[in-house]
Amino acid sequence: MVHPGRVTVSPAGLPPRSAVDRRESAPGPAPVPAPTPPDRAAAGTVTGGASLLVAGRRVPPLLGPLAVGVAGVIAGVVAHVVDLPYRPLCPFLVLTGYWCPGCGSSRALHALAHGDLAEALARNPMTTVTVPLLVFWWAAWLYRTATGRTRTTMAHPAFLWALLVFVIAFWVLRNLPGMAWLAP
Repeated sequence: MVHPGRVTVSPAGLPPRSAVDRRESAPGPAPVPAPTPPDRAAAGTVTGGASLLVAGRRVPPLLGPLAVGVAGVIAGVVAHVVDLPYRPLCPFLVLTGYWCPGCGSSRALHALAHGDLAEALARNPMTTVTVPLLVFWWAAWLYRTATGRTRTTMAHPAFLWALLVFVIAFWVLRNLPGMAWLAP
């Protein structure tokens, strides 16, 4: 028999197996299980994965890709309609005198919005090539979310490393003397 407040010793002279053994045999209310975190509470109840909580309410999983798509369309319309007489200067270019990988991106996006592919390639070939890839990845994200096959990682690590090498190579090449065609 176990008495509250008294430590019992087994016949071998060892203390009880664990504190849980003492708690279960002691009189009192049953232990309450820990609550499940809200972001895991309904995992799998929505099509294919966990949903986002905003202000305590569940947000449909498709809201993310759709919001990004709407933002992209708005950015494209603004780039097509607004024609600034100047373009903002790149701080890296101002401080160092070298082109960064993003120099000329706003002019390239403006040219793409007007359908001028040659001008976009002349301003920033990396941005011009990247935009269709981003549209493809957005469409894949939308499809995966709609079908319930969400990803747990952004991309394969080898792809991310290759992307980093591509951006750094573009950065270095566009600043070499014989590669003026890569500069905006």
